[in-house]
Amino acid sequence: AKGLGQSLAIEVVGLMIEQLANDKRLLKPVRQVIVNAEPAFLRLAVTDPRFFSDRSHPGRRLLEVMTNTSLAYASEDAAGFTEFMQNLNEVAVLLTEEHARDAQHFATLLQDFESGLARGGQAHREAQSRAVQALL
Repeated sequence: AKGLGQSLAIEVVGLMIEQLANDKRLLKPVRQVIVNAEPAFLRLAVTDPRFFSDRSHPGRRLLEVMTNTSLAYASEDAAGFTEFMQNLNEVAVLLTEEHARDAQHFATLLQDFESGLARGGQAHREAQSRAVQALL
């Protein structure tokens, strides 16, 4: 950190990630992805102070979508969880890259993640529809 603002950013992001890592509502694999992504969120917070002031900041939105979507799964065996984790892991790999430090990169990750969720949701709905048709 090069100043007080950056020191505070590091502390706040650390506390935020720690809180999510200890949130028992999130399944363990999701919490692990969030913990592993901490360096990317730290880099972002240090280089882009809008992360804290802008509720629609792509970094904040990505973290929010990751956690909120994961709350839909009560267990790792829940329908659709495997596809969700696959999508989440794809984003997690990109978060470990050193260049994951600006809002544009996080905006791209958010868009890719949401697209993956939409594809997975569509596939799940189609499978459910086929199952219903087979029962009829």
